[in-house]
Amino acid sequence: MCLRSRPTLRLLRPTLHRMERRVNGLLCLWTIVLLGCGGEPTSPETRIRALIDEAEVAIEARDVKPVKQMISESYADRRGRDKQALKGVLAGHLLGHRVVYLLTQVKEICIEAPDRARAVVVVAMSGVPVESPEALVRVTGQIYRIELMFLLEAGVWRVLSIDERRAGIDAFS
Repeated sequence: MCLRSRPTLRLLRPTLHRMERRVNGLLCLWTIVLLGCGGEPTSPETRIRALIDEAEVAIEARDVKPVKQMISESYADRRGRDKQALKGVLAGHLLGHRVVYLLTQVKEICIEAPDRARAVVVVAMSGVPVESPEALVRVTGQIYRIELMFLLEAGVWRVLSIDERRAGIDAFS
């Protein structure tokens, strides 16, 4: 079952200084953004959406320790990173950057099995605040389509893998 989201744009505070850091930064930030612990919400879709909110708070607080606990022990991505490697990239990125601005939109959340879920999110990264996809035309920024796989482990949704690729501004529509 898939839940298609109505457009919900979120602006996160936070400035990447160099273009080459953005791809690793994006992966790290979305590890944070789409991770978390289960909460009060009951439906899997609602719980996963709540993870996004919890992760936003973690990014703004730059609190790395709890975020590291949100990654599945079974984490593996197409770049060959495991949980330990991702934790290292994440910690390095957050220590090396003061802030980064993100404009995000959850496109869909699919529950693929009782313990597996997939979320698709569009993310725009910029060194300046961006309040809408239309504003991206006036600033330099990168847009990515990110697919996250989640695994339900002992009642807690954790990120199992992340796959990101570049997208155009039309991805926000």
